[in-house]
Amino acid sequence: MSTKIKRFKRRKYLIKAPKQRCEFEKILRKFGFRDRSPIHDTKLIYVPVLRDIHLPNNVTLSGFYLFYPNKKSFLYNSYLTYSKFMKNRRLVKSIKILLNEIYYEEKARICEVGWKVELGLNIIHLNSRQKATIYIKVLKFAKKILKSGNEFYQPKENDMLVSTPNGPKGLQRLNKRGKLNERIGFGKIKESRNQYGKYNDKLDLIPI
Repeated sequence: MSTKIKRFKRRKYLIKAPKQRCEFEKILRKFGFRDRSPIHDTKLIYVPVLRDIHLPNNVTLSGFYLFYPNKKSFLYNSYLTYSKFMKNRRLVKSIKILLNEIYYEEKARICEVGWKVELGLNIIHLNSRQKATIYIKVLKFAKKILKSGNEFYQPKENDMLVSTPNGPKGLQRLNKRGKLNERIGFGKIKESRNQYGKYNDKLDLIPI
């Protein structure tokens, strides 16, 4: 007497990726990139640089880092930011611009850097010498920290740095739309309003 063997169908338990992640991957494929690299979370790190530079009120200067182990992670974070205020067509165009600007086909680590100045008073009340003091302090800090790194980020050859020349309204004129960044090794402002630099074998920042 033969016995029938019951065969049970295997159930496939798939974890669906978030909708935004799927849309992002679709954009990459649209422009010819089938990148299976993982997307890493990143943490905004503030590094206190200077407190009280003998101005009428205290001034706090902090540098910040956003480190991405690969360009895909940086691009996805940019996608999430853009998607908050951009419609589909403009969003896709903006991602295409970034793909070209960061040379996406070239694998590299990428780090977003900048600084934050907190003033105890409105900057319009500072005189030219006081503004120049802030400018010089920022410049000295940037040159030192970008080359030597710190406990949160240690630069390596071929790492790419990204900076967006934003800041308090009164400091934007001082920055002159990225001129400060150019003096420490970043290239000119690109279409995305970012500026880029790349480390050589001596860890000097080369403009892109």
